[in-house]
Amino acid sequence: MNKNGRKASRPRKPRTSEKVLPMPEDLQTTEELAREIVPWGESWLDQPNLNLDLRKPRDLIGTPEEVDVRNLLLAVKYGVFG
Repeated sequence: MNKNGRKASRPRKPRTSEKVLPMPEDLQTTEELAREIVPWGESWLDQPNLNLDLRKPRDLIGTPEEVDVRNLLLAVKYGVFG
């Protein structure tokens, strides 16, 4: 029973329409994403980047900061800059 005196219900399963589907980018490695978005993707990965505090994107792959590299690439892809 919950605090209102009603029988506690189980969390409901989301309907198919409520499920979050992965974006195509979620299925790519960061290197693949860089090659797709940046014409010089391979060399871009090895260049210090101002948006990454002058760190090289490739150095961040495999670390918790890899998400920053992916976010930067997606910002370039979708034209979102802030």
